[in-house]
Amino acid sequence: MKALHRRFNILLITLGALVTSCGMIDMDTDENVQQAYEMQLENDTLYAVVGDSFMVRPVFTPEVVSNVEIFWYTDFDSIIRVMNDTVIAMGEGEAYLHAISVQDRKEDSLLVVVMPGWRFDPYSWPYETVVYADVRYNGEPLSGNMMVGAFVGNECRAIGEVKEWNGVRYTQFRIGSELFNYSEPGEDEVYASETIRFMLYDPATHLMREHPETLTFDGEAHGTLSNLYQLYF
Repeated sequence: MKALHRRFNILLITLGALVTSCGMIDMDTDENVQQAYEMQLENDTLYAVVGDSFMVRPVFTPEVVSNVEIFWYTDFDSIIRVMNDTVIAMGEGEAYLHAISVQDRKEDSLLVVVMPGWRFDPYSWPYETVVYADVRYNGEPLSGNMMVGAFVGNECRAIGEVKEWNGVRYTQFRIGSELFNYSEPGEDEVYASETIRFMLYDPATHLMREHPETLTFDGEAHGTLSNLYQLYF
């Protein structure tokens, strides 16, 4: 009987080892393991240019947990892929990035918008509106590789160029348009009323902001070096 009892215990130990090796979750709670009560991604939406790669960091509550490993997946691997916790922007479009914590299986997701590079040809537009602007992000001048573009719809019409004159730092936009209407003979020329919106992109954080105000294309200059047009993001 004792031998049978020992064989039964060995069988239980063997089965336990097999269950653990197959990745099944042990329902017993170890008092020394800090449970992950919440897991969230810091942002709802991130932006990237085709070819970019970046890492997404989850936030755990409480901050100290025993296992911070995340299983990542996406529904559209033609747009983004995840390799070793690194997101790679493969092609233009939008795709959700899903995260599941290994500990406690907490879930969250964010939208990744993959854009083409901001490109424009300043010589392809016969007419232009010029903006001399003081551009700031969270109250500070632009830093690093931050970019500000002028768009009509989803088409980039200008990228801000940081300049300095007599100690005055400013950003210049030369916003092009090919649309131009002529009034009756003898009257002033009338420009097409395209709406210009300004977008700021920070490739370091992969965040984008749109300025709440827009301009109407009029072929005139907006702002001067002594009175810059304010673009505060």
